[in-house]
Amino acid sequence: IFSVLATLIVVAQSRSSPLFVTYVSAPYPTCGGVTDGDCLARLGVPGYGADHKYNIVNLAFYVPDGAAGLADATAVWNNPGAYMSSSFKQTLTGSSSASASQIRTAIKKKFSDAGVKLLLSVFGGTSHPMNAFSEASITQSNGLCDKIADVVLEQ
Repeated sequence: IFSVLATLIVVAQSRSSPLFVTYVSAPYPTCGGVTDGDCLARLGVPGYGADHKYNIVNLAFYVPDGAAGLADATAVWNNPGAYMSSSFKQTLTGSSSASASQIRTAIKKKFSDAGVKLLLSVFGGTSHPMNAFSEASITQSNGLCDKIADVVLEQ
């Protein structure tokens, strides 16, 4: 943990511009009762809702001890199509039947085009990984790291 903090401090000190960071979390579900652009606004997607000055947006929280592991905004991120009409998917991706991966790629492009980094926050205030999980359960094949990669690192 200390090496990560030291790295973050060095990175922060070497930046010429400040970091403006926010977390998108509750109320759960993040997009409950809303769809399309309103859902993307709640996720902090640039171009939807009010303008913001954040240059880092964290979707919170992936908690491996939960039933599905996805809570709050990460549940929406895992299955964004559930919160979008076919016509909105068409506008966003060019396909009215876009897959979750295609929708996430289009959303990530919105963040990237606006110069905003999109991150996935893991664990959270109610999850205590150092006490509850072995290193192997996090790093093994199909463990936590692989599950996150499936959702975050896709192109």
